[in-house]
Amino acid sequence: MTFLEFFTDPLLRGPMLGAIFICMSTSVISVFVYVQKRTLVGETLSHATYPGVLLAALFTLLFGGTEPASFVVVPCAFVAAFFGLWLINRITRKSAATNDSALTFVLASFFAVGITLASVIQAVAPATFQKIRLFFYGQTASLGDLQIISYALFLLSIVLVVSLFFKEFKLLLFDRAFTRLTTPYFALFDSLILCLIVFSVVLAMKSVGVILVSGMLIGPAVAARQYTHSLVKMFILSALFGAFSAFFGNILSLYLSDRFLISLPTGPTIVIIAQSIALFSLFFAPKRGVFFRKVRVALFRFKSMQENLLKFLWAQKAAQPFSALSSRLGISALFLRIILWDLSRKAWVTFDQGYLLTQEGKKRGGHIVRLHRLWELYLVKDFHVSADKVHKSAEQIEHILTPELEKELTQFLHNPLSDPHNQPIPSRAEVSYAE
Repeated sequence: MTFLEFFTDPLLRGPMLGAIFICMSTSVISVFVYVQKRTLVGETLSHATYPGVLLAALFTLLFGGTEPASFVVVPCAFVAAFFGLWLINRITRKSAATNDSALTFVLASFFAVGITLASVIQAVAPATFQKIRLFFYGQTASLGDLQIISYALFLLSIVLVVSLFFKEFKLLLFDRAFTRLTTPYFALFDSLILCLIVFSVVLAMKSVGVILVSGMLIGPAVAARQYTHSLVKMFILSALFGAFSAFFGNILSLYLSDRFLISLPTGPTIVIIAQSIALFSLFFAPKRGVFFRKVRVALFRFKSMQENLLKFLWAQKAAQPFSALSSRLGISALFLRIILWDLSRKAWVTFDQGYLLTQEGKKRGGHIVRLHRLWELYLVKDFHVSADKVHKSAEQIEHILTPELEKELTQFLHNPLSDPHNQPIPSRAEVSYAE
């Protein structure tokens, strides 16, 4: 099966293109949900559609049908979702309940009603119940050209709305109080975001399902946030992650079903991939990922230990044995050996019946001492801190002072020659070294 067949074959293009378009739509909307910290809203509204779908099945049974049609299910789901939204706002405004309490109440209540209706339908019409379950977990394979067109139009509508009112949405997302005071149509834009969430939940029922659509309203935005600080880029990345999830969700589901005879539903597979991308991004995003953050912390600690060692050796007149260095730094012997190996590799430290600095090492160590003593003097002169209380702060700040700050400190303190303890401050000329 070739790549193009997924987009041209009559049986495959519906599930592929339909899933891509609706997942991109929900992924764009997930940015609103994530930035406004309304993740529970998406979860609540997706569960609020649950009794709506089941009511559609009951109406179908009452009128003698056996399989509820989409033109009945979708309106009922819309009504249920909007009623849930209205109830949330009503509870929040008319009672002392918090927004989280209202959301939780609506989610639990609607889901309980849905389970009750599901039990009734399962008892009186098991075949109808099996049909209606497709809306709970999704049936991407049933998507056709009509869904492709409707989902594409929905995606286009979202892109147009976000593009036209980007400035207003940006203000609303990041400064809600200011937008309320300065934007005449604040309530309209706020309601528009909620309406988009409702539409995305209802329209995504047939692809990823009612239960799982909340995952698509969270995962892509979480992943996108790890790679950028720009709202525009976040919208774009979130949409791409949604499309990626839909594409590979379809391929993985079809491949496993075809090669290994494993029945893997496409909707849940799409959500699993979306959440996997989010989880991977949380751990391995270059700037915000947990793994690289830990690496940066470890490298900074290593660099600080090296600088502490250089500063200590700079103040010594004779070569120092390994035991003295270990005692001074208070670190394990293995960690100290790694530090000394790296300093030796850089030709900053040499061994001659003990460890001592090379000429380049003396400049590096002197530079750390200069930063330390400049900061001590700054605290005493400008903040009037007692001279016997500035050492600890200088021990921390000396590792993060930039050349620009060093220059400003030197100018502000009028190129001082000694610190608050009357110890000489190495001049910039003495400690200059090649980067």
